[in-house]
Amino acid sequence: MWGEPIFLLLTEAARIYIYMRCCRMCIGSYKVHKRPAAVIFAMLWGIDCLIGASVSPKMAVEVAPSLYFVEVLLLFGASFFYQGTAIRRILTAILLPMAYGVGKWTIIFTLFRTVNVNERQLLLGTVVSAAALGILEICMERFRRTRQEQEREWLEQEIRMYENQFQVIRQSQQAVRSLRHDMKHHMKMLADMIGNGERDNALAYLASMGAFMDKGEEYVSSGNERTDSILNYMISRAKSAGIAVEWDIQIPEQLDMSPFDSNVILSNLFENACNAVQEVKDPRLYIRMKYDRGILCITMRNTYSASKAKAAALPSGAAPAWTAASEEHGYGLKNIRRVAGKYHGELTVNTEGDMFEANVILFLQESDTPSAG
Repeated sequence: MWGEPIFLLLTEAARIYIYMRCCRMCIGSYKVHKRPAAVIFAMLWGIDCLIGASVSPKMAVEVAPSLYFVEVLLLFGASFFYQGTAIRRILTAILLPMAYGVGKWTIIFTLFRTVNVNERQLLLGTVVSAAALGILEICMERFRRTRQEQEREWLEQEIRMYENQFQVIRQSQQAVRSLRHDMKHHMKMLADMIGNGERDNALAYLASMGAFMDKGEEYVSSGNERTDSILNYMISRAKSAGIAVEWDIQIPEQLDMSPFDSNVILSNLFENACNAVQEVKDPRLYIRMKYDRGILCITMRNTYSASKAKAAALPSGAAPAWTAASEEHGYGLKNIRRVAGKYHGELTVNTEGDMFEANVILFLQESDTPSAG
């Protein structure tokens, strides 16, 4: 006798709890604490239980619009205790009970082919619709967490990119300071030689200064200053780690591409390659960039250990799962694919013998500046 009313109370309590979670998810966090909002939700639960216990199943259809209106008002009142915009409050208050109500009567009609049902059938429809709402909330929560994880991952990537840019700027500043410091001594030495009439010695000294400056670590000079700075920094890091690096850069002075996006692609390609070559006796990598009629092709080839990569039989286009820094390698490729997608491009990876190759194709707006040869 008491089983069905108690079950109804528990079902309505579960539904109101799902309402609270959906409001928290769709509107925002609580302004102070959740107690004031919980009081309103408790009122909503009491009203729903009272109507459910006092109204016959045949009248349930007739009172459904009135009950919906009451739920909208109470939800809208509770929404003011959440930190969110007005449009979020209004939409949540309107759509949440609408989704439940429409779903409930749709389920009842689907199961029994009529809305004139008895108490048990109405209770079954209520339970099923509440369960469906709970499943929907779980899916929404998982989607929200996945999105937060992606945003956190992208933010970490952005921080690393800015750190790389900072290192490039710091190296340039250090080079300027060093040159300024040395130039004082060089100018004094030249002045002394000229003052003493040592013309030949002064010319020889100037020649040696020119030879020294030619040995500066500006590996890439395509004319695209932003890309050159990133490449020179990455090549310098790789060489300092004992990695043999070759490059072929043929790009124009201007590319219709965000500097941040190019930093993401190049930095991740270099970091993945440098991680991979740590496992081999002959660490080598090769970077190639070629621009032609709006299409930018970037290729990174590096030696790798097939045994340690667990890649004895990789399918075409599959990336090896590095035993060292494999998670970072996966995130790096994911971020490269994300950026490539912005330019309607793609990332493909292949292995051949002891070489791993990553190819990025980007479709940019065609530049008027000819590519550097």
